Amino acid sequence: MQDGLDRASLGSDAVLEALPQGLVVRDSAGRTLYCNPAAVEMLGLTSRSELLDVPLEDLPALRVERDAWLRLVSGEGRKEELVGLAAGEERWVRAERRPVRDRSGEPLELLVFEDVSRTRWERDRERFVAQAADELSRSLDVEGTLRNMARLTVPRLADWCAIELRRGSGRLARRALAHADPDRERWAAGDPHRFPSAATAPGLGGLESAGLVQELSAWIAAEARGDERRLAALAMLELESAAIVPLRARGRLLGSMTLASAESGRAYSPADLELFESLAGRFALALDNARLFREQQRTAARLQRNLRPGRLPDVPRLDVAVHYQPVGDGAQAGGDFYDLFPGGHGSWVAVLGDVSGKGIDAAASSALMRHTLRAAASGQGRLPRALALADEILDAEEEDRLCSAVLVSASVAHGRARLRVANAGHPPPLVVRADGTIASPKSLGSILGVSTSRLTQEVGLELEPGDALVLFTDGVTEARVEGGLFGEGRLIEALHPCAGEPAETIVTAVRRALLPPVELRDDVALLVIAAPQER
Repeated sequence: MQDGLDRASLGSDAVLEALPQGLVVRDSAGRTLYCNPAAVEMLGLTSRSELLDVPLEDLPALRVERDAWLRLVSGEGRKEELVGLAAGEERWVRAERRPVRDRSGEPLELLVFEDVSRTRWERDRERFVAQAADELSRSLDVEGTLRNMARLTVPRLADWCAIELRRGSGRLARRALAHADPDRERWAAGDPHRFPSAATAPGLGGLESAGLVQELSAWIAAEARGDERRLAALAMLELESAAIVPLRARGRLLGSMTLASAESGRAYSPADLELFESLAGRFALALDNARLFREQQRTAARLQRNLRPGRLPDVPRLDVAVHYQPVGDGAQAGGDFYDLFPGGHGSWVAVLGDVSGKGIDAAASSALMRHTLRAAASGQGRLPRALALADEILDAEEEDRLCSAVLVSASVAHGRARLRVANAGHPPPLVVRADGTIASPKSLGSILGVSTSRLTQEVGLELEPGDALVLFTDGVTEARVEGGLFGEGRLIEALHPCAGEPAETIVTAVRRALLPPVELRDDVALLVIAAPQER
């Protein structure tokens, strides 16, 4: 726009009248001298007479957010403001204020308005998709992921969002529903027939591709299936537009996402559908990651059950207690294992071990070691021979695995518990005497899985009434505390007050000593064998 505006010809300038940008010319007093049709429409007014001779700051019927409008029309330079919502979508206007003069030299002001909502949304859409994906990646809980998927789209993209997943039969089942109004959401969630399923959408129910629902009334009728009460409930949704997008990840169809507008009045376009497909791809991947994580947790739990007996058997004239605490989220099976079983001639054998590594392979090796040691030590054989057999079997495995283990054979005679201990590279157990002294029976032997392993030597000891033997994995001593490791010293400190106490009391004392701020870095397993006090 050049200086020297002809005030009289402004309203008859065909170029100005046809511009898509809104133009407003004001005099030095702030009164509007001219506005083109685009400005009238952009401000939500009915005619230009509402603008003429009125300061822009004082427009009584302005249908944009007033504070944002005042910021736009004041000050120099170019600026953008969110001025409200149009059909449920954010409406952004860019304004530029320029000083000009009329032909007599009088100062005027030119304001140029441009609706940049679509430009801004296209610029921000990829950022929104990335942020939504990042939000979902923070959770590996399936139900939480489903809820977040629905809520991330409401109300920014839709008034309603429904997530449906395929069952084993292939049928869709709704798993999440969101609306900006909690009351509306609760009402619709209270009945599966109060929001239409993607499966009944004409032409889209097969979920072969994403699409806009062209016939909303036909969709509602198909969902109602002739039931007048259902039809009335569905009509209360007052849907204006809807899109259905398949959820696919890693070549699998997981389900569908339905986005629908109602009170906002949005009318979805092919450009919106393109965005929804991009979003659905990220959503589906996050959902599949959560599903895989849950399956991994279940597999790990099943494997973990094979590493330990369901419950310890009752051992006559001995008091036994155990504790196992996995570290982490439970998605990876650890290598710690324990067992307790009859050993022949009235004796009992306790096993505590730790296979290197984590995951399915480590758990499989741990189960192999547990069952090998059980089979080898449950007869009348000596404990070192059982460890030697386990060493041979582990060494023959394809995976390079190491295993530390300690075996204890216990029998009771004349009020005393006679124990034999064989240790293969495991943290030495501790003997807590009834008088408060604590010692460690030294049984030498190399870790299992090394071909040069030295045959473990067996050592014997006796437990008087009130004495206890504490077996533990390195998850205890290698826990982190301020300044270093938890270590054997802190474990002994925790055990000192337990002299003469039952096995369960000793286990509880160690568990309390490992509570935060102590940080566990590995699974923890404890097994305590105590000779009860005489009554």
